[in-house]
Formats: sequence, C-alpha cells, structure tokens
Amino acid sequence: MDMSHPPGQRLQTIATLLVGCWAAVTGGMADAADPISGHLSVGGRNVSVAGDDAKFKQQVNLDSGARLFDFGFVYEPAGTGSTVPDRIEAAASGLGGDPYQSLRLGVRKYGSYRFTYERSQSDYFYEDIFLDPADESATRSNGGDYHHFDFQRIRDSADLDVQLTDQAKLLVGFDQYTKKGDRTTVLDLSREEFEMDQSIDETLQNYDIGLVYDWNRASVQVNQRWRQFDNDVHIFLPGASEGSAPGAPTRLDSFFLEQPYGYDSRETQAGLTLRPTDRWDVQADVLYADLDMDVDAVESVIGLDYLGNPLPTPLAADGASNRTIRQVYLSTGYALTGRLRLTASIRDQHLDQDTDLDFASSTGVSDWKIDNTTFALGMEAVLRDDWTVSGGWTTQKRDTDYDQSTDGLGRSADEETQADGYYLVVAYRPGNAFSASFSAEDNSIDDPFTLSSPTDSRRYRLRAAYRWDNGLGVSAAYAWRKHENDDSGWEAKSEQADLRLTYSMDVLSVSVGASFVDLDRSIDQQVQAGTRQLLFPISYSADSDFWDGTLRWHLLERVDLLGSYRQYENDGSFKVSRDDARLGVDVRLTPIYSLGMNYRNIDYNEDFESFDADIWEMSIGLRW
Repeated sequence: MDMSHPPGQRLQTIATLLVGCWAAVTGGMADAADPISGHLSVGGRNVSVAGDDAKFKQQVNLDSGARLFDFGFVYEPAGTGSTVPDRIEAAASGLGGDPYQSLRLGVRKYGSYRFTYERSQSDYFYEDIFLDPADESATRSNGGDYHHFDFQRIRDSADLDVQLTDQAKLLVGFDQYTKKGDRTTVLDLSREEFEMDQSIDETLQNYDIGLVYDWNRASVQVNQRWRQFDNDVHIFLPGASEGSAPGAPTRLDSFFLEQPYGYDSRETQAGLTLRPTDRWDVQADVLYADLDMDVDAVESVIGLDYLGNPLPTPLAADGASNRTIRQVYLSTGYALTGRLRLTASIRDQHLDQDTDLDFASSTGVSDWKIDNTTFALGMEAVLRDDWTVSGGWTTQKRDTDYDQSTDGLGRSADEETQADGYYLVVAYRPGNAFSASFSAEDNSIDDPFTLSSPTDSRRYRLRAAYRWDNGLGVSAAYAWRKHENDDSGWEAKSEQADLRLTYSMDVLSVSVGASFVDLDRSIDQQVQAGTRQLLFPISYSADSDFWDGTLRWHLLERVDLLGSYRQYENDGSFKVSRDDARLGVDVRLTPIYSLGMNYRNIDYNEDFESFDADIWEMSIGLRW
C-alpha cells in the first residue's frame, strides 16, 4: 500500500481496508470453526495550536481529521490442509496522515514457511530560530539556522523463510528505504554565503538470499546480498541574491548544481557454528564485499564575484570509487566448570579503496588501505547462585596507508593506531524481589587517526530495583560517561540519574519517574588568522530534568480513567521547557464495542519559539 498518496486518496485506501476487515470479522463470527480475533479503533482528532506553527510541526506534527488509530487481527483456520496457512495476521496504526505510520502482514505455515511484510513511514520537519530575528546581520553571517528540512522516510521490508527439509532452511529478504522531500542549505561563493534550496531524493535497496543447514552439533549459513543506493542531488538558488555589503559588486543571479551519485555493492558471507562438546562452542564467519560508486556533477553560475568579475562559466565533474572489504571472524567459548566460562575472539578486516575525481581542470586521486585486527578475551563466572560476574579485554591494531593528490600535488602516510579496552559487569539477584548490577567500560586509543576520535573513553553504570508483594516497586539507575581527546583538546561528559516508583494492582496502576541529565561539551579549536594560530574555545552545556507520571484507574466495571503528565526542562546553552498532559476515559459499551475520549495539552517554550496546543481525540473500538 502506497502511503505517499494525497490525503483524500489515503482516506479512500483506509476505508477500503476497513471494509475488508469488517468482512473478515463478520465472516469469522459467522463461522465458529475458523476462529478469528482482533481489534479496531477508528475516530477523529481536532488540533488547535496557538503560537509557532513551525515549532509545533517540528515537535508534534499532528493534524485534525479522521484516523485509523489502531487495527489488528489474527486468523487461524481450523483443519487446514497441506497448502492452507495455519496463521494469518495483520496490524496497522497511525494510518491517515499521522507522522508515524506502520503496517504489518504475516502468513505462516508451521514447519513449512513464514512470510512477513512491514512498512513504516515517518515525517521529519526541522526549522529552528537560534537568535532574535532583530539581531540578524548578513555582514556577520549570523542569520540564524539556514538549514531547514521537510521530508518523508518510508521503509518496506519483506522476508520469506522456507523449511526445505528438517535440516535445511531457505531465507529470502528484501528491504527498501526511501527519503523524499526538501531542504535548504548554505553555500559559500566568492566570500559570501547564499541560501539554497535542495531536493531530497534517496533510495536504498537490499536483496538477500541465504541458506541455513543444521546438523546435530553444527550449522552452516551462506548469505548473498545485493545493495543499490541512489541519491539525486539538486541544489538551486530560488531567486537573485545580493551580496551582504552595501555597494559591493558581489551578487548571484542564478545558480544550480546537479550532483547525482550512487553505488552498487555485493556481499558474500559464510558462517559456521560448531558445538564439539557440551562445554565447547566455536563460531567462524567470512565476509567479502565489493562496492562501486559513481558521481557526476554539472554546475552553472551567473553573477559577480567580490572584485566585480563574472563568476566561472558552467563546470562539470565526474568521479568513481571502488571499495573492497574482506573480514574474517573467529570466536570460541569453553566452560571450565559449571560456574566459569572463558571466551576468546579475533577479527581481521582489510579495506582497499581507490577514488578519482575530475572537476573542470582539476583532478584528484586517492588510494586507501586499512588493516584492522581485534583480539578479545572474556570470562563469565557464577560466584554463587545470586552473584554473577563477567568481564573482558579487547585490543585493536589499525594500520592506515594512504596516498592522495590534487593536480599532481599530494601526500602519503602510513599511520598505526592501537586501542585497548576493558569491561566489567557484576550482577546480584538474591531472589525475584531484588536485583542490582554494576557495569564499567574503559577504552584508550593511542594516536587516533582523526582528531574527532577520543583518546580516552569511560562509562560506568549502576542499577538497582526492588518489588514488594503488594504491587509496589522502585528502581534507580546512575550512568556516567566521559570521552576526551588529548591531542585536540575536546571533551564530552554526561551524567544521568533515573528514579521510578510503580504500583500495579487490579484496580489501579501508577508509575512515577524522574531523570536528571547533565551534558558538557568543550573544545579549544585552533583557528588560522593570517600568519597566527589562535585557540577559539567552544563550549556547550545542558542541564535537563524529566518528570513523568501515568495513571490507569478501573473506576467502574466498564469504565477506566487514564492520565499522564510529562515535563521536560533544559537549562544551559539553550533554555527549553515542555509540559505534556493527557486525560482520557475508556468505556466498554458491550463485550465487543468500546468508546474512548482523550484530551491532550502541550505547552512548549523556547527563547524565540513557543506554542500551546490542545488536542482532542474520540475513538470507537471493536474487539472480537
């Protein structure tokens, strides 16, 4: 079903689906020998927004109108033959224009085959104002955030598993991801920044076929994947644009850039799993992948540069890249005793990539070779029935050898990087009521290839939970993370504490929680100012508090009250607050029919963008 149709066509599609569902439901009710169960919820929504519509669309993006809130059914024919499925199921939610929509279909014959199809759709919209429009200045290039997005993402996937024999299984899969819409971006031309429109049109397709064969203590799997990606890049100037300085000759009358690119890849993978004894297991995996990418570009510019000279005439470019990846993975585990198990693994990867690009009269070529070898050792120990400990060590050696040149001037290097990491997990569970765990990771990288990679990375997490027999429960967690690079001077640190109380009985269910998050990012960026190098400090911080609560009260035999409240408040580099409150009632009119009514209020406040939204929903439910 194509969910990219106009709203009227979508509603027609939904209506057709509902009629078909109703026919299936009434048919199933009439024939008790073929049991069918399911649910259906349809209704309408009314949305009223006071304030910034763009920010509401970015944060919530709900519209008024008729909706299929939720739908699902399971059909299990009685007395099926050799060709009739044992189970047919379908589920859908959000159809009719919601920002998140999903559809799932499944057909299964136990011991013979299983087919599933899933489709998900999400809408993405982004438009932020970073500073007061009155403070915008083209000469200082601070017109706010020029990057706006409005696109739709759709993912379709289909999988078929066929049991050929008791030991052999055939796997066939297809996956497609598309992204379509519009965006704005900024290009620098002749010392000026010009805002451009850009279309978004991306498609990624994956085709898979595999075979699995099982023995008593071994299994082998072979997979073949074909992948195709296409990105149609089109950037253009929507109208003539003057330069920023009054009286300066810089101007842009026309601009467009066509730069489509894509790639085709093939991946072959073979895996083997052995269980020589009850205590020993071995896994081996081999992967070979080849990728070919092509890019073409045509650029046309009409205008004057900062000296008053005409900008370059139309330019053309083309390039190609080929990448080959080979990977071998081997792991094993052995249980020394019933309480102690040791694991070891090795992964060896090799990447070879050649690229060439011709742009007008300029040429560029590069040749990259990267060898990556990783060793890992681990252990899992049950100290007592209520204490478990696991830990391990990994080391990675990477050798990067590259040659690249532009117009005959190039450079080459052969650099080595070493990374070592440790992890530890301790868990304590004396019974079903109480549990606690602690985990830690520590990783260090010597001479990272890029300045954006950390030289040190550490993470610690502590969690505990307790549940009483009367339905009351409490859980708490604390996490601390830090990443830093000593060579470039950047540091990223975060702390998060979570606390939650729950109470669940037949009549009343309550959950109350809070999360406190602190983020800090900083870097001393080196800036070239003429012949001098200066340090330009950049910092970002956020202090976020999250509060939430949910309530479900079985007020009467056929009436449930529902409520929830979520609050988000952030201080630091940006001040943001959001309150989201919901109140609803579910009424079971009969064992089959139900009625639902919900009210939701969202109060959002940011420096220059705020909105207050009221959302009413009414639904009629059917369950059989």
